[in-house]
Amino acid sequence: MSDDDRIVCSSCQRLNDAGVCEVARPDRGALVVANRGYRPVLMLTRCEGYLPLADDPDQRTGAERWQGLR
Repeated sequence: MSDDDRIVCSSCQRLNDAGVCEVARPDRGALVVANRGYRPVLMLTRCEGYLPLADDPDQRTGAERWQGLR
């Protein structure tokens, strides 16, 4: 078993069908600081804006999982 706690953006409710992160904003303090319309690379990451899919047994948000990100 791996103790790697990173996720992929495709496992997040905030990634829409077009592959765009719906919480990305260019504003300082945004959950995901990036241009609107940001399409993340689908690689392992930790993201404060993460919102798990309904079938994920771990329903903690990114802010709850990785409290040290900010």
